[in-house]
Amino acid sequence: PVVKLFFLSPPPSEIYNVVRGLFLRQIIGSPQSGFGLGDYLIWTGSQISPHESMLYEYEVNFPDMHEYPNHAFLDEENLELLTSDQIRARHDLSLLMLRRQWNMPWTPQSHTSFQKPFRQAVKNLLCCAHRYGMPFDIAIYMNTFLSRDWWPDERAECWLYECQLDKLQEVLYEEESKSSGKPLILCKGCKIACACSKKHMKNIHHEGHRRMCHTPPMRVPTKEDLDFCSQYLGEHGESAHEPEVEEDDTEQVVEVEEDIEEEADGDWESVGSDEEQQEEQETKTALALKYFESKAYKMLRREEHAFANYYADD
Repeated sequence: PVVKLFFLSPPPSEIYNVVRGLFLRQIIGSPQSGFGLGDYLIWTGSQISPHESMLYEYEVNFPDMHEYPNHAFLDEENLELLTSDQIRARHDLSLLMLRRQWNMPWTPQSHTSFQKPFRQAVKNLLCCAHRYGMPFDIAIYMNTFLSRDWWPDERAECWLYECQLDKLQEVLYEEESKSSGKPLILCKGCKIACACSKKHMKNIHHEGHRRMCHTPPMRVPTKEDLDFCSQYLGEHGESAHEPEVEEDDTEQVVEVEEDIEEEADGDWESVGSDEEQQEEQETKTALALKYFESKAYKMLRREEHAFANYYADD
């Protein structure tokens, strides 16, 4: 326990602020360091919040394979080299899983991922329950009805780049915060992006957030997103966070028609089985790329500025 406490515990917030500042000021990047900000958070066991704007910056989390061909990333399933699009899809899948888990009810295992006021409320409820002789299991069950949205999250900050630089200077040099006490404005679309003023929120949207706000993994996870996560993880049955879906009578009609067609022609069964085998042969990376290509990447390319490629060549 002592070794785990001193050597395996997450680094103090001061170290994280320095590492984040190096990525934020573009002093180092994933090609130079060999890892991204998300990798650092996972390796050190630090808290990961979807409010961290830099997790959605691709160049901060993994290198571009076209610009850095010496960096090789292999697919664990077939040991083939991953392309830039596949790495991007896997990173977005991690963010989608984070959003999915973030909306899960409270559990003792996920207690440290919640904001300080939330954890204090849980502690107070448990103390009151113990004082009045309430069974511990019931007290634990009561805390699952608490919501993250009831208390502000101290980890949320303005996503505007200039504002983040000012915040970094305040933290590193222990200066008095200029925006202390001001409530943050939450994006109505994704419920993740924050701004300290309406002007800053408008600038954040103009910098590109408007295009990504309604696509995964940035958007609020839909039932389709949650179903894909369950499929990817091999989960069976309805999850606790997924809403119940009413049965549709048209499905029964389709099943009857399929039974009639199978009796008339036995070849339909072989065709269906071949398609299922083809889907089973696809790697999880290919499934992730196919999903994000249809739900996000294709739409983002369509909405790209008409002169984006022209300026990129310059």
